Amino acid sequence: MAKVNGEKNIPNALIAAGIDPATFKTLDLLEVGAGVGTVTPYLSDMFASVHALEPSPSMMAVLAKDPVAARDNVTYSQHPVTPSTGAEFATPLLSPTPADRTRKVVPPRAQFDVAICTLVVHHVDDFGPFFAGVLSLLKPGGIFVAIEFRRDDDGKDLSKQYHLEVAPHLTPVSDDNAVLPDDNHFRTAYSHESLGALFKKNGYVDVGATDVDGCQAFGYDGRKAVPAIAAWGRKPQ
Repeated sequence: MAKVNGEKNIPNALIAAGIDPATFKTLDLLEVGAGVGTVTPYLSDMFASVHALEPSPSMMAVLAKDPVAARDNVTYSQHPVTPSTGAEFATPLLSPTPADRTRKVVPPRAQFDVAICTLVVHHVDDFGPFFAGVLSLLKPGGIFVAIEFRRDDDGKDLSKQYHLEVAPHLTPVSDDNAVLPDDNHFRTAYSHESLGALFKKNGYVDVGATDVDGCQAFGYDGRKAVPAIAAWGRKPQ
């Protein structure tokens, strides 16, 4: 998954959004929903710095043990994304290590040039607070890119297909106005229009979307890459 997402999808999405690839190494990036750090090494290679943000204690415990966590240009916080997150980034946040699970560290900066999330949006329970939180962590003019499941060329909902293959008890939700009640629900696949609409609704400008190379969903178990899209929007200047 990391190779497909990191080496192709993310730079292609940023280029489509109008960012000169020659500037990537000058940009400070926020990885939203970093999970266990699968994509983080590729982001670290690509950008000036990466701050990995992940709310799950179990996933953060894995990321904190990964060699990527020790890279000079990588920092991380175990913290949710809410409208108050921008202000909270000026305070010490939980940043556990294998030796100190209660360690707290002030993130290196409160605003970023770019924020990226990979196969995260379909898990977001409430879009308003989530998109507002990311917006608060961007510099004016900063860009947020979300890579998500789409439908295949025959119209099949690949979010639904892949989630239910792995966990048949899960419930798909297609209404983007709905708040997911718990972790047993997930959102169905997006189109350019529907994913872009979330950015527009939540205060982003210069919104766009494009198809990107597939993502190997749910790990390294040999599944072929599934079609994906990237949508983006900028924080107003």
